[in-house]
Amino acid sequence: MKKKQARFRIFIFYILILAPAVVWGLLSLCGLSEKLDVNTGEKRNKYEIADDTTLANLTQEAELYYNDRVPFRSVILKMNSTLNWAIELPYKNGIEPGLIALANAGKKDKSANPEETKTAGTEEKSGDEYADNVPESMENSAAEAVSETISEPETASEEIQQPEQTSGSSAAENEPESLWDAAGPYYEEPSDAGYYPYIELAPEVIQGRDGWIFTSETLADYIGSNMQPESELADFTAKLDTLTAVCAGRNIQVYYMAVPNKATVYPEYMPTLDKTDYCALQQLEDYIHANSSSVFEYIEDEMLAAKRYGQLYFKTDTHWNGTGAMAGLSTLHRILGLEELDLRTLVPEQGAPVDCDLVWYTGLPAGSFETEYNVEYSYKSDIPVNMIRGQTDTVDEFVSGAPDGRTLVYIGDSYRHNIMPYLIKDFAHVYFINEKILTSEHLDILNSADILFIEGVERNFFLNFEAQKVLSDLLAIMG
Repeated sequence: MKKKQARFRIFIFYILILAPAVVWGLLSLCGLSEKLDVNTGEKRNKYEIADDTTLANLTQEAELYYNDRVPFRSVILKMNSTLNWAIELPYKNGIEPGLIALANAGKKDKSANPEETKTAGTEEKSGDEYADNVPESMENSAAEAVSETISEPETASEEIQQPEQTSGSSAAENEPESLWDAAGPYYEEPSDAGYYPYIELAPEVIQGRDGWIFTSETLADYIGSNMQPESELADFTAKLDTLTAVCAGRNIQVYYMAVPNKATVYPEYMPTLDKTDYCALQQLEDYIHANSSSVFEYIEDEMLAAKRYGQLYFKTDTHWNGTGAMAGLSTLHRILGLEELDLRTLVPEQGAPVDCDLVWYTGLPAGSFETEYNVEYSYKSDIPVNMIRGQTDTVDEFVSGAPDGRTLVYIGDSYRHNIMPYLIKDFAHVYFINEKILTSEHLDILNSADILFIEGVERNFFLNFEAQKVLSDLLAIMG
């Protein structure tokens, strides 16, 4: 009898061990497993076993590979986050506000002196001055616009017509009033600029101020813990120089634009952390400018200045929104030697609601965060556009009636999606290629380019070295 019970228990044990894998396999055959997996486009990168894996580290590589593909992994993570949130909610609503208030009370004397406290988001306002936690690159261009309260439309219009740092040509005196003019300078400081604790809502998700959340993937960029050796900077520069030379031989101009992380542009909404004044991407840009003639632009300053005119990134997503994309497009114009956009003349409209990736990663119940909407603009509405093909995560191709008859090939990450509706009206022929799927099949498209424009977000340079892989892939295809 005891033997039968032991065998039955062993049988049940094996059923419990094997059942999830069997059920997951059946769901995969039916194509249903993807709906249960984290699938927010390009953010979900499953671990791959390295090509140079040796017997010494094969076991570790196999474990990492399997752990990222455990059956029902996302379902389990979501259940875990939901349970954690249910436990955390009484603490957050009842205890945490009091603790933060006590911490701020104890830091008042210290935070009043910006020389003693240089952490992002910890300084207190004094009078009408702009908050010290706004990066120095904006202090000269946006301080007055942010700090003053404008009540009369005439005053607001006058303030906007003569900003210290503009994005495009000077505005005419009789230019039509935009939404930004009517509302005055858009930028608002956080409701509480005092001490704010570091809290993880879920793996890779950080709680910020005023409903903002961030990905912890950008922390190394934010605090400057990933500064690179000169050998890495030289390797990237050499690849970019080689690609530039190869393309020059085919009459193709190469440009590279690096987009800052959301935390870099909005440090005031981050928890109290020591933000670096000099990040790894600035290090790379400086190295390229000093040692190469290739075009590489890290557009942090432009994005910091542009946030006067609208919220550039989603509060609960890792990407820029339509306004951020327009700011990026204006900088793209500058890089290409075209006329920059004047953001003051653009009128934003509310677009469709967005399924924000960071909300999904938290696994929190629906309604835990406010619904966010994209921002749309009527841009060059007189130019007709035809889509030749649109495959979203591979190649998108457009032709238009744009006066500029050149062909532009845009290699980019998921940030390309929000800039796409506008850039297609700047050139007669535009291709968008997902950087993750570059193969020799795209050689004809690459060779047809007059302009090869590469875009990459900050976190993809020295977190997973994805930007370096893009250059390697292009060289392998075009070399």
